Amino acid sequence: MNGQYPRFKNSYFYEELTEHFLLTTAELEFVRSCSGNANRQGIAILLKGLEYLGYFPENLQQVPPSIRSFVGKQLGLLTDLTNQYPWESSTRERHLAQIREVTGWRSMTSQDKQELDSGYGRKGPSRLPAGRNCWTVPVSGFSNCGSSCRRKQNSSVS
Repeated sequence: MNGQYPRFKNSYFYEELTEHFLLTTAELEFVRSCSGNANRQGIAILLKGLEYLGYFPENLQQVPPSIRSFVGKQLGLLTDLTNQYPWESSTRERHLAQIREVTGWRSMTSQDKQELDSGYGRKGPSRLPAGRNCWTVPVSGFSNCGSSCRRKQNSSVS
């Protein structure tokens, strides 16, 4: 990948959309807990974008229309509402925190960076471009949702 961050492609085949952007039952339950169609579509795209890219998209308009439409159709939306998502608000920050909580994703710490450096040597991939968020995921996925979604517990992770 020559040291670049993953990016969205310009277009996707239907099979690729279903492989990378199909919401699971648990993810749908999580997304539907949000109020308002624009919020539901926004949080769903942020969730699937994080899983696909390894970081949150910088804005929803960066996400190709085919993905926005595919996610919207899963939510029963007839049109793309991402332009109505409150990007510059506490709603977005709350959604990002909720996504991190239910998936187990977290910001990379200095200890994580040290472990990467020691594992890969001085040529390791932990040298990150300045200003870019990098996310690690020790445990990811959704458990079967009851009243709220919780990340899967993995007995091998202490």
